[in-house]
Amino acid sequence: FYNENTGNLKGVQISGLLNKTAGTATGLQVAGLTNLSGNIKGIQAGGITNHSRSVHGIQIAGLINTSNEIIGIQLGGILNRATILNGIQIGLVNIADDGDNGIGIGLLNIYKKGGYRELEFSANDYPNSGITLRTGTKKLYSILSVGYHFRSSDYIAGGFGAGTLLSIGTSFYIKPEFLMYHYVTTD
Repeated sequence: FYNENTGNLKGVQISGLLNKTAGTATGLQVAGLTNLSGNIKGIQAGGITNHSRSVHGIQIAGLINTSNEIIGIQLGGILNRATILNGIQIGLVNIADDGDNGIGIGLLNIYKKGGYRELEFSANDYPNSGITLRTGTKKLYSILSVGYHFRSSDYIAGGFGAGTLLSIGTSFYIKPEFLMYHYVTTD
């Protein structure tokens, strides 16, 4: 049920509930609930959560991953949190203090350093009012959009997509984006 290593680990650490390694875990750490480790060099897979000072490899959790430094991939069902991201975060919400050398794939990608955030209010012919939120990095950002059409037939539109900022010169950008919308009539 529970494995605890007060030093370093080389190899495999598997438990039904909790793994804890005080030093560096090199190899594979798998737990039904939670993994705790000083550092990971390899794969850390937890059914619910993973917590590590640094990850050089892959951190996979059903709900939440946290680490001070990621060099590799964080894959979490709900939340990925890192202080320094050098790689990829995949989850519903991805957060890092420094995302200069990383990208996030999720609904919300919040990066303090190297982050891109944009809130857009729009008036168009189809739908004629809308709000769009873009979060991530300039390399890759997620798009959440909602709109309402209140003319001949009322409907609500919700959309999700991704885009990138391509720099042309010092102050001009092209934003290629891919968006998918779902429309619901209010009649």
